[in-house]
Amino acid sequence: MPRDDELPELPPHLDPRRGSARPAAPGPTRTRTRAERNAERKKGKKYAVIGLRTLASAISVLLLIGAGLAHSTINRIQAKAGNLPSTTDVKGNQDVKGTNGADMNILVVGNDSRAGYTDAQLGELSTTAEDTLSTDTIMLIHVPANGASASVVSFPRDSYVDIPGYKKNKINSAYAAAYYDQPDGASEDVKRAAGQKELISTISALSGAKIDHYVEVSLLGFYNLTNAIGGVEVNLCQRAYDPGYTDLDLAAGKHKLMGKDALSFVRQRHHLDGGDLDRIKRQQFFFGAVIREVLGQDLLDILNISKLNKLVDALAGTIQYDQDLDPLELAAQMRNIAAGNVEFHTIPLAAEKFANIPGAGDVVKTASVSDIHKFFQQLSAPKSTSSSSPAAPKTVDPKTVTVEVYNGTTTGGLGTQAGEQLTAAGFTVDGVLSAASTDYPHSVVQYPAGMEAAANTVAAQIPGAITEVATDIDGKVRLIVGSDFGGGNAGESAPPAGTDQTTKPDTTAATDACVN
Repeated sequence: MPRDDELPELPPHLDPRRGSARPAAPGPTRTRTRAERNAERKKGKKYAVIGLRTLASAISVLLLIGAGLAHSTINRIQAKAGNLPSTTDVKGNQDVKGTNGADMNILVVGNDSRAGYTDAQLGELSTTAEDTLSTDTIMLIHVPANGASASVVSFPRDSYVDIPGYKKNKINSAYAAAYYDQPDGASEDVKRAAGQKELISTISALSGAKIDHYVEVSLLGFYNLTNAIGGVEVNLCQRAYDPGYTDLDLAAGKHKLMGKDALSFVRQRHHLDGGDLDRIKRQQFFFGAVIREVLGQDLLDILNISKLNKLVDALAGTIQYDQDLDPLELAAQMRNIAAGNVEFHTIPLAAEKFANIPGAGDVVKTASVSDIHKFFQQLSAPKSTSSSSPAAPKTVDPKTVTVEVYNGTTTGGLGTQAGEQLTAAGFTVDGVLSAASTDYPHSVVQYPAGMEAAANTVAAQIPGAITEVATDIDGKVRLIVGSDFGGGNAGESAPPAGTDQTTKPDTTAATDACVN
């Protein structure tokens, strides 16, 4: 039976001091893995290492605050959290050819189990007693060995992928498939270890990267985190309304969210045009705001030890990670972190993103495995220093391209002006609207996978425009007009049209524009 001080911190009226939590395992002997890689990192290199996203945000803050914690506090964390199996002996967990083996990859998942929750807790968390092993939140924190910005890559829960040893299915079913495949009489620890290994194998095969560490965070972990830091500010472009599900109802504008409302905000996927893909955008925005809040409160400062201890206590019992993850080792790399150094991405998706598969239901179709491998390799690829001129980008006949135009500035009429310019060049303009954000410094041409040439053709008409893959558009191209647009002729003071921005982040932790 765990002691009271080991249970998650909840409001008094919701904390029955239940005894169902599993006792912490004795702290295992820590063995360092991939020692050569770690030695390389320590040669004067400091990177931004923060992982965050939906239920998994608690681990990010744990990693963050490690930079300011005393050894005794770290030991307290280790004893309660670092008890999951190592990732070193997982079948198929390896880097593919072309992947930098010195990079670090931390797989973080949201554990949606409600085992042991009281009715009051379930109500406060806006969820039900139905227990599930679905890992609906899956992210990979990628830390390049070359000292580049850390990347947080999201995997949509309904991604239709190969599950090693099982039939192709949604990615959030991998853990449960192996868990329930264990023989009768297997212990809970054995079942969960099997689920962990299967999910690691699935993500490693899809990404082409070896998973170095594994982290699980519960619903309570997220709930307690937002309360412990006093809430997080979000800015809504429009009303957030989710009747019959989370029952979230927030007006457009700025809100300080914590506890139940914060959890509902990042979990909502119904009544959103893009479903889970729009939920991912919310999560990326929200946890960028979490980073800014943590940095704004100087939680990395050793002088705030009382705040740090309170935060650690709030997360106790709601977060677990593998026995090889050493917070002290990570902490040494995080002292100079800046919000702008944390980038958020979503894995590349197919041009036709959605499908209904017999036996699997509605799914999200990913890009090819080879394209996803290239995506992860590009996250840590050094910038090219070649002085040779790049090959001209491929283009198509403008008459075959349909373009949506959005004004991404506060200057009225720029979208209309750009639309008229494209129409005169032969493009089909499918409406001119205002963008959700009006602070675009440069024009951006967004396109679905497979329509790069069409995007290049549009970008060639817009001076200074860059191109990037978007996951929420099909069969057409989207132009967001930036403040550098002057309606001039193509080629004026512009970088090469159609510059490939496939690894440009969806957002960074420094972004505080509004979100739907």
